Amino acid sequence: MISIYSISAITCIRLNREPAFYWPQAREARHFSQREVAELVGTTQSSISRVENGASIPSFDRVVEVLHVMGLSVDLQIELIEVDEAPLSRNLELDPAARFKNAVHEAQFALAAVKGWHDVIFEPLQILAVLQRHHVDFVTVGGLAAVMHGSDMATFDLDVTPQRRRDNLERLASALQELGVAIRVEGVSFDFAATPLERVSVLNLTTTFGDLDLVMRPAGHRDYDAIVAGASEFEIDGVIVQIASLADVIASKEASHRAKDRLALPGLRIMQRKIANDQKG
Repeated sequence: MISIYSISAITCIRLNREPAFYWPQAREARHFSQREVAELVGTTQSSISRVENGASIPSFDRVVEVLHVMGLSVDLQIELIEVDEAPLSRNLELDPAARFKNAVHEAQFALAAVKGWHDVIFEPLQILAVLQRHHVDFVTVGGLAAVMHGSDMATFDLDVTPQRRRDNLERLASALQELGVAIRVEGVSFDFAATPLERVSVLNLTTTFGDLDLVMRPAGHRDYDAIVAGASEFEIDGVIVQIASLADVIASKEASHRAKDRLALPGLRIMQRKIANDQKG
């Protein structure tokens, strides 16, 4: 548990999240750009961006240093992680569409508690609808895939793995244009066309409906073809959604080096066992 206390803009934030979650909120509230923070602590803007996007896990000393230059202090409390099985049991009683909607509502409330409702933009179903309308072949992976299987984990973006065929990437490029995407790194631009998309492994994007991560090669898997065979298809308010199997979601998080993925594993494994036991019974 990390509590952040500031002198003015933020009075108190207490969040059970890694720095990738709270760091941008603190920086924006104190009106620092990524570039300014990087210069103050003697690092690069890309390093700050990688932490904020969850691609890099900073040392505790680095967390303290960055927050200190923004006029903040850190109160760290280390607690044992215990998985409460009650929310898992309740989620497993719901259908995947209800699980999806509940997770989105919870994420919106959590973001509003930090940013205020004016700045809350998280409508992943709208992103999925645009991808479907452009006939993009993709599988939903990551947190929302886990949620639709029954996980109660918090998630604040949509992760998808698209088919890497040239014609599909052209349709994806068209969908991204409609979504008004931009790279989630200040000052970095990208040509959202089929050829550049062929060359990337991961793109962390903002859209008019919230954050979207294009995961061309999920951790623990080669690409779309490696996970689509085990994917399941569901409908949410008329939008067809393919989600990676729970086994593939777990395998991806096991292969990841991100702290938040490691923290999600105990709950996912318990859920996997509960589902298996229910199927046997």
